[in-house]
Amino acid sequence: MSCHGDGGLAPNSPMVGITKKFPIMRRGEFTTIEDRINGCFVRSMNGEKLDKDSREMKAMVAYFEFISKDVESEDDITWRMSNDKKKVPEPDVANGAELFTKKNCIACHATDGSGTSDHTGPQLWGDGSFNEAAGMTKIEKASGFIQNNMPKGKEGSLTDQEAADLAAFVLSHERPLGGDKVGDYHLKSKRTYITKERREQIRNGTFDWTQLDVIIPKDQNKDDKKGKAKNQNN
Repeated sequence: MSCHGDGGLAPNSPMVGITKKFPIMRRGEFTTIEDRINGCFVRSMNGEKLDKDSREMKAMVAYFEFISKDVESEDDITWRMSNDKKKVPEPDVANGAELFTKKNCIACHATDGSGTSDHTGPQLWGDGSFNEAAGMTKIEKASGFIQNNMPKGKEGSLTDQEAADLAAFVLSHERPLGGDKVGDYHLKSKRTYITKERREQIRNGTFDWTQLDVIIPKDQNKDDKKGKAKNQNN
């Protein structure tokens, strides 16, 4: 299963133009497209790296170059990072649990997130899911991806709050820790990765979401909505 539907051509999570971004300087060293592909295998798929000279790696790079052939530079990739939300309303995990059934997420991902329902989707938590070092464990990325891509056939139908609640519910479950704990994965006080410690706090109700700098506190979110409603009525 892939996050990048339709062979990386789907408008909400496209891979078109990705080769124009690499190589880039990251963490004091050059990162190539091959490095980025392996990062996806190791983190997002909780798998193992491909040999950079392998047939499989060369085939993937060739395909990305093919679908990116009409993109001249990185500046032309206006759709990059479209799933990353700058701000996320403070989540309600209990409501996310209800929405997981109400919005029929279970049709593809099963009630236990295993992805073993009639219409098989990727596993969302447990041993076969993306690991703790994956970008999807950041609340702003998970919320944006869910809102833009789910539910299948009704993409874009979820509100900001619903997407945040669903993301928080999914991220509250256990997943592999991952072995690639380098660079931006090392937590600082306001990093938004939902780690094992944070998952435990979320489940026991002691996690303070507002410590994450992307979170809009509930009180502030309510005030913003009241202000918008007042302006619309005037």
